[in-house]
Amino acid sequence: MFASAPDRHSGHYYAKSLEEASAMTLIAGTDMSCGNEHKKALLNAVRQGLISEEIIDRALIRIF
Repeated sequence: MFASAPDRHSGHYYAKSLEEASAMTLIAGTDMSCGNEHKKALLNAVRQGLISEEIIDRALIRIF
């Protein structure tokens, strides 16, 4: 399922939180977001154990 983080959370209700949705999109390989949800949610997603810093690093390396 390819959908942006906000769509997964508040559009399709596929994720329980924006943190979970942001983590899901990066884990699935959707490395970029047109909005600012990753900025808002990824630090808390790491703290909650939803995503590792290595996955975030992978996304950053692939887009830059």
